[in-house]
Amino acid sequence: MAKYLLDNYLVHHSDEDDTVENNPWKLQYWQMDNKKKGYLKNLDDDTDVQHKLVHLLSMFEVSFTARQRKNYLFYCLLYWFRVDSWDVDKYYEFVSELADKYFYDVYLVADNLNEINTPKPGSFDSTILINNELDVAINNDDFDFEGIYGDGTEKSAGIPLFVFNYLDYKLWEKYDNELRGKKTRKTDKVRINFFNSLGCDDFELKVFEQFYFSRTRRSLEHYYPQAMANGEKGALTQEEINCFGNYAMIGSEANSSGSNWSPKSKLNHYLDDSGKIKLVSVASIKFMIMMQMCKDNQSRSTTEPEWNFDDIMIHQEKMLNILGVE
Repeated sequence: MAKYLLDNYLVHHSDEDDTVENNPWKLQYWQMDNKKKGYLKNLDDDTDVQHKLVHLLSMFEVSFTARQRKNYLFYCLLYWFRVDSWDVDKYYEFVSELADKYFYDVYLVADNLNEINTPKPGSFDSTILINNELDVAINNDDFDFEGIYGDGTEKSAGIPLFVFNYLDYKLWEKYDNELRGKKTRKTDKVRINFFNSLGCDDFELKVFEQFYFSRTRRSLEHYYPQAMANGEKGALTQEEINCFGNYAMIGSEANSSGSNWSPKSKLNHYLDDSGKIKLVSVASIKFMIMMQMCKDNQSRSTTEPEWNFDDIMIHQEKMLNILGVE
């Protein structure tokens, strides 16, 4: 039974390479036609639920690559063992609530985190498994994100990858709820409001359409690099750059080649369409927003820095608002 559930209700990564054209994560089951020929079919015929489930489950999968950290797999299996009906819509609701539970009741509760802000052993089970029953209701009402992860006044003790992946999901979900499937122009009010809420100008919707959670994107990038935070006049400090607003997820290949580049150089290289660097559209939506803010600054001033501490704080506030903790 457990193998059947794993094969049919959890995402699997295909053998294909990560490309912008194709999401390698699949949520499918084996179906037989009238001629008894087998074929793979999406778990849910409702495209919206299918899309959201694939993104949610792959978000968990790339956040927890180590086997001993894959608690979410157990919770999903336990969910199916306990339900009375095979309702995919309710399964989506559960996985969505589970993601929220992870963020609010584990990652925003200081007592559940160690000195580098990684969840302590047993923190997931003690929060979610209550008397051997799944509890995905949010119990925490003190969302002190900056108190835990920093506000730029002192160096952060660390920000786990799950926090960034969860934010990327919420950003994609916002697009999915507000704009996906609609033929909008840049002058349409709903689209203007969407990008205003992100804190940047319109950078087209293809980034959201092509977005998926890449297994190669496990490196944290300082957009304002550490090499430039050297104490010289006009430079940002180590405390200022080591906060949520200056970090983004990016592939390790891109990070190793450009970690010391200036924000302007990163903008020019990462958005280069020559093919030398894999398109960042596969990477973090948060990073795309940061680069667009930098691009906006360039277009509006030739004398001001393209990325400064005010930008970092504005971006952090916008992202915390998306997370519902501002």
